[in-house]
Amino acid sequence: MLTNEIAACCKGLKLSHNMVEMADMVQADSHPEYLLKLLRSELEHRETQRKDNSLKMPGFYSIKTFDGFRFDEVTLPAAVSPDYLRSCEFINTKTNLVMYGNVGTGKTFYPLP
Repeated sequence: MLTNEIAACCKGLKLSHNMVEMADMVQADSHPEYLLKLLRSELEHRETQRKDNSLKMPGFYSIKTFDGFRFDEVTLPAAVSPDYLRSCEFINTKTNLVMYGNVGTGKTFYPLP
């Protein structure tokens, strides 16, 4: 009965069903601590959902990682290392990357960080 009321409140507040599921799982010593843990859980759930949706939206054929990527077949400038690319540091430093080469040489690559 209480679960249904919590679900109705979450729907009215536009909160996910995750709040209903987590309501019984969260353990805390005080009401404020319980509320804080429940809200943090909702934020984590939303961030996970946002990332999942961001990966689904572009419609990539497959998600690739750097595992198995052959850097020995790619010529990199002296200032760029495979670790630099893996860490996505070029995003933080606002450095442009221009990749060019023949068809099928691995220019279109969307790695997961």
